Amino acid sequence: MNTFSSALYFLKDIISQPAIIVGLFSMAGLLALRKSATQIMTGTLKPIIGFIMLSAGAGFLIQKIEADVLETLKSKTLA
Repeated sequence: MNTFSSALYFLKDIISQPAIIVGLFSMAGLLALRKSATQIMTGTLKPIIGFIMLSAGAGFLIQKIEADVLETLKSKTLA
């Protein structure tokens, strides 16, 4: 695999992550506003971490709801 192909594969992996895309948009906005380097770093990392936490929480809730629904269905079909 050549260097260009490896770089494209790496870029594809990064862009396919929604949290990274949100962070890049935040970074672009902060750069357009000419904020300091510290504000750009924190303003980029906070949305990324927040998006990851939101995704994890939503995944947990969905998993719990699915388990409860399946348990309810099993109890009603066996009763």
